[in-house]
Amino acid sequence: MDGLVASLVVIGYRFLVPFLILRYPLAGIFLAIAADASDAMIFEATGWGLFGGGANYSYWDKALDIWYLFFAWLAARKYWLEPLALKTANVLFWWRAAGVATFFLWPHRIVFVFAPSIFENFYILWTVVRKRRPGWGLTWKQLALIISIAAIPKIAQEMAMHWLFENQTWYFFRTYVFWWLYHY
Repeated sequence: MDGLVASLVVIGYRFLVPFLILRYPLAGIFLAIAADASDAMIFEATGWGLFGGGANYSYWDKALDIWYLFFAWLAARKYWLEPLALKTANVLFWWRAAGVATFFLWPHRIVFVFAPSIFENFYILWTVVRKRRPGWGLTWKQLALIISIAAIPKIAQEMAMHWLFENQTWYFFRTYVFWWLYHY
């Protein structure tokens, strides 16, 4: 498969997989995250095709990221009954969306340190809580705990990927985490 075909396949599955979130909120988000994580491995093996690598890829990647997060936001609006969780999801999703829009206007990846995708982790955590304890009410104190659990690792990830080790993170994961995929 050459880079052009690979990029069309990646666009296809990154566009279609998020629809699963509406039917399967938890499994769908995990599949969307896996789809997001897999594209760099595919492009490394086949060439960058339409994406051309570098900054051009970052724009496509962030647009497709906000696409799957949009479906998670829609699922939250569809399935969540807890008003405080819904309001929090709204704030966190639109904060990230504003960060992505800012990145398109001012292409410096440090934007993502100030507009981290906390919504993604919050969505996963609250979806698990909803599944395990339906009808559970959310207090401000519990919300603070959930936000902390969602935010701390996500902010650290955004700082590492988009500021401290920009353009080095993937190479670290490829070398030390996914090394078994690259040794023939």
